[in-house]
Amino acid sequence: MNDRLIRYGEDRALEHVAFALGRTPTRIMRLLLPVYRVEIEATVTEGRPYALIDRFLEHGIAEGRRRSVAELADFFFLDPNLVDRAIRFLTAIGHVREAGGVLSLTELGYQSVRDDKRYERVERDRRVLYFGGFGSRPLSRRYYGSGRVTFLSPADHHDRFTLVSSFGSFEPKALTDLARDPNRDHYNLPGRVDDLRVLHAEQVFLPAYIVRTLEPERDRYIAYTQLGEEDDAEITALYAGTPEVASLLELEENASEGGLDLSYARKWLAKRGLGEFEPKRRADGTWQVVLPARAFGRAGGENGLSAFKVGSFIVLGSDLIHVWCPDEKLQTDVLLKRMDAFLAQRSRVDANDVGILLCRLTRQLELGSIDLPALRHMAANAGLHGLAAQLSEVS
Repeated sequence: MNDRLIRYGEDRALEHVAFALGRTPTRIMRLLLPVYRVEIEATVTEGRPYALIDRFLEHGIAEGRRRSVAELADFFFLDPNLVDRAIRFLTAIGHVREAGGVLSLTELGYQSVRDDKRYERVERDRRVLYFGGFGSRPLSRRYYGSGRVTFLSPADHHDRFTLVSSFGSFEPKALTDLARDPNRDHYNLPGRVDDLRVLHAEQVFLPAYIVRTLEPERDRYIAYTQLGEEDDAEITALYAGTPEVASLLELEENASEGGLDLSYARKWLAKRGLGEFEPKRRADGTWQVVLPARAFGRAGGENGLSAFKVGSFIVLGSDLIHVWCPDEKLQTDVLLKRMDAFLAQRSRVDANDVGILLCRLTRQLELGSIDLPALRHMAANAGLHGLAAQLSEVS
């Protein structure tokens, strides 16, 4: 299994929920969501941008009434050999016909001139389309293309992810509706579609994190996929509120003691030399552990926690514990180190991205309002001269 989603850690999704969306996460699950992979065959007419010379030549035939290569070359002051090659290409794609040395446009050519798109018709075009596993709603183009997301076959599995099954079957009407949809290009079915038929349909699975939040009056469940570091609104809309997904998160929530397996949490902390500290339930029902500065700064593992966990979350199965330390010096140190790590991964400094991250981190670390000049000054005082220099480029 492609492990890019695993490297995109749950804590980053949880931090986005909490400090970018302003929601309260209570649980996270790693799910394999059902998707229908549908192979189709059709006659597809697809529009592409014209090459400049092609546009001139077709307009010359349609409106200038030039009927030969020589007339076109003379009219546009072009090399006849160049015009001849272009006309051969336009003939090959079905835009131009020649009869007795006279050039004319085909119906497809006239449509192209009218719409200012170079239409090409492909007979028996084969392509794969993806539809959601519940309701057979199409997925947009964002999920197509090599390396964007990983669709797993039923034989693939990963022990950290729970497979969500759809016991229905693909609804053929969904494909018919898509073919009639004027926005079908958004769903990877471009242009005009004729003689459409399904060759094969199978169920595959999309890895995703689904975060349960405390606020029931809004979308309680929020999805994250391989597409990016922000929430995936399309997958949230297609899956997160379905009974099949919601029941899994609610079942996990109800099975725990107030939303947390407290015995396991104690063992987890003890294993890291933090057994003297106890998770406490907060007024909103979520859990938090408050630790002193000495508990941080190490690499984690068997001894203590990484300082990057301050203000973030411990994930135990699907349970969550918010990690906090009231030491302001440590909070400031974490802010600088996280900003430094972020900028070290960027070849180009983007002021908007830096500002968004700074706002999120100051909220996460409860440091109050800090602007970019103040952050640059803090970095210089801390001896992080490389960070200070990068920040000077944007502040």
